[in-house]
Amino acid sequence: MIPADYPERVYAGLLGKLIGVYLGRPFEGWTYEALTARFGEITGYVHAQFGQPLIVTDDDLTGSPGGAYGEVVEEIDVNIGRLLARLKELGLDQDTLVIFTSDNGYFVGEHRFSRGKLLPYEPALRVPMVIRGPGIRKGTASVEPMANQDIAPTLMSLAGSRPGRPVDGRSMIPYWKNPKKKSRRPILISSYQLSTHLIPGDYPPDTPDPVQTRKKGGQASGKAANQNYVGIRLGPYKYVEYESGDGELYILSRDPAELYNRYGYPRYAKIQRYLDQQLEILRGCKGRSCRAEAPPWPGLPGG
Repeated sequence: MIPADYPERVYAGLLGKLIGVYLGRPFEGWTYEALTARFGEITGYVHAQFGQPLIVTDDDLTGSPGGAYGEVVEEIDVNIGRLLARLKELGLDQDTLVIFTSDNGYFVGEHRFSRGKLLPYEPALRVPMVIRGPGIRKGTASVEPMANQDIAPTLMSLAGSRPGRPVDGRSMIPYWKNPKKKSRRPILISSYQLSTHLIPGDYPPDTPDPVQTRKKGGQASGKAANQNYVGIRLGPYKYVEYESGDGELYILSRDPAELYNRYGYPRYAKIQRYLDQQLEILRGCKGRSCRAEAPPWPGLPGG
């Protein structure tokens, strides 16, 4: 089984690397508490000297953008393997459904953002949804978009039970039984950053620009801006309305990196009107209406 102190040991390893960058010597074998205290001394010194908090980039830790992120993902992968091996060892692997998902995304350089996750672009918006268990063929992959609200209905369906109140999601079972199955169910996307400040410690206010930690080379891009928005992801399209009045429209089938905003273009007016109408319906949905299929979407303009 995964050790109870696993998170602290991972953090201790990263903190040890970070402190070593500044002191020029390795910090190995230190406890998480000791490293945290030492790091506090270093950040206090930097703040006193420069008047800014210390922010260390992935470059400092690993020599490559997103390196620290990659190290954490690798550790997760290793320990998921250990968990699955343990299930098999106990004879539970054929009677256990394992769902791997997480919180949404995180920018590690996409759209020139080095961090942040509260904008509607795919790297920050998406979550993994990997399922393993009895009745699921190895290597099965569905292109049908799923959402967090689908997990509970799926588990209830597998257990042969029914929810006692209306649910917005739907069972994912038909989509792993038939990976080619598709629907026109829209998915609502939104972010209300201001509301998260009501949760102590959930997302602290933005910090000043980081202190330069290297004399050579360019500074990493900044944190993604926080903006309130609501939008819809439907078929080949993504449509977003910002609280500021701005908007974005992407043709994901042609522009998966979301580099060309088609919002307000006359050629895409029909698509924009359609998505705006579907968004209004979805914003007020409840229960069954949230998983109802949208009418066929307009085709793309030629050329």
